[in-house]
Amino acid sequence: MMKKFLFFALLLCCVLNLNAQVAVNDSVTMNANYQDEVYYSFYTGAKPTATIKNWDLAFSTYTMDVGIRINSINGVNLWSVPGTDTTGWATLDTAGYQSWQELHNTDSAMFYGAFNISNTPSQFDFSWGVYDFNTHEVIGDSLFVIKVTDLQGNIYFKKLWIIKRADNANHDWIFRYSNIDNTGDTTITIPTTPYDTKNFIYYSITNGNIIDREPASVDWDIVFTRYTTDVGGGMYYPVAGTYSNYPTEVADVRPVDVATTNSDLPYLNLYTYNLTEIGHDWKTFNMSTSLWEIEDSLVYFVRTGAGEVYKLVMTGFDGAGTGNIYFNKTLVSTTGISESMAAVSQAVLYPNPSAENTQLLFTAAKDLQASLKVFGMDGKVMMNAPVYAQEGLNRIQLQTSRYPDGIYVVEINSGSEIIRQKLVIQ
Repeated sequence: MMKKFLFFALLLCCVLNLNAQVAVNDSVTMNANYQDEVYYSFYTGAKPTATIKNWDLAFSTYTMDVGIRINSINGVNLWSVPGTDTTGWATLDTAGYQSWQELHNTDSAMFYGAFNISNTPSQFDFSWGVYDFNTHEVIGDSLFVIKVTDLQGNIYFKKLWIIKRADNANHDWIFRYSNIDNTGDTTITIPTTPYDTKNFIYYSITNGNIIDREPASVDWDIVFTRYTTDVGGGMYYPVAGTYSNYPTEVADVRPVDVATTNSDLPYLNLYTYNLTEIGHDWKTFNMSTSLWEIEDSLVYFVRTGAGEVYKLVMTGFDGAGTGNIYFNKTLVSTTGISESMAAVSQAVLYPNPSAENTQLLFTAAKDLQASLKVFGMDGKVMMNAPVYAQEGLNRIQLQTSRYPDGIYVVEINSGSEIIRQKLVIQ
C-alpha cells in the first residue's frame, strides 16, 4: 500500500511539473495612443484596466510610507521652490522657475516619487516634510510649483504644499494648492484607510476629484503602463513599458537562448525589486522599417508575492496604433499556498526607537520558513535573510547600530502573509 502511495505521489509531482513548464501565449491592450494601463496577474491572467490620464498625484496608502508620485504622462511637471519654507506661501513668485530643480519620479522604487527627491535630505527628512517624534506625523516644510494639464490641453500652474501625513485613524494625507495669485485656494484631506488594499490613492487637481482607480495590490504582479524616464543627459521621455508591483521580484537574464533557459536557479543573484526591471528596453524601434523589434535573447524570471516563479518572454509590440503587447509566460516553480509557510502574526519591535539592537517578536501558527527584510524609506533593501521559526512565540535580534539613523521598515514574509513594522533608529 505504501509503495502505491509513493508511486501516485511521484506521478502527481511529475504531472504538476509538466503543467508548470507549459508556455502560455498572452497579450494585453493599452488601446490606441496608450489610453489605458493594464494590471496583470500571472496566476489568474486577470487584466483590469485604468485610464492613464485621469490623475495628477498619487499618494501611498501604506501606513508607514510617505511616497507621492506625479503623473508625468498627464502633462504634470513639478518644481521645488528654493529659498523659502511654508511661511512663503502667500508671496510665492514663479519668476525664474525654469532654473529651479525639477523633480521626477524614480524608476527604481514604487513608493519613492517626485515629492521624495531632494538635494539635501536629512535622516528624518522626506523632502516634502520632516518626521515629528512628538506627533508621529510627517509635517510638510516645503513648497512646490506644479504644472497640470486638463483633457482639453489647457495648462495651469499651481502652488502646492503637502501639509502633513497624519497619525490618526484614517492616516490622512492633507495638502493645499491654489493659483499663483492665491485664488482658488483649496485644502484637501484624503483618508487612506478606506483604500489600504491598494498601493496608492489618486487625485486630479484639474477636476478636484479623489480617484480610486487601481485593483487591490494582491491581485496583480506587473502593470503595463506609460511613464517618463531619463533617456540620457537628464532628458526625460515618455515610454511604454511595465512597472513591477511590490513584493514582485524580477531577474533580467540576457543574452541567453530563450528556448532552453527554463530555470531561474543560475540567476538567483539577479533578482531585484527594481520598479522598472522589466521596464521598456525589451523593444527598440527600427527607423528603417518603421517597426518595433523585440529583443530575442532576453528572458525575465518573475517571482510573485505568492511565491510562484514565471518565465516571461516578450514577443510583440504594436506601438501606439493599437497599444497591443504580446508575450508568453511559463510557470517554472511554485510553493503553492498549501505548501507555503504558515501565517505569522502579532509582530512587534522592542525597543523602538533603537540605538544598538532591537528584537523582533512574532507568533507563528506552526514551524515555518519565512524571509526577514529591512527596507530604507527609499525602498532600498538593507537586509534580506531567511528566518526559521517554531510554532509559538519567536524572537529575532537585529543589530541596528550598523544602519544610519533614520526610519526603516522591517518586514517578515511567510509567503501567505506579510507583516511590516516601522523601526526608528537614532
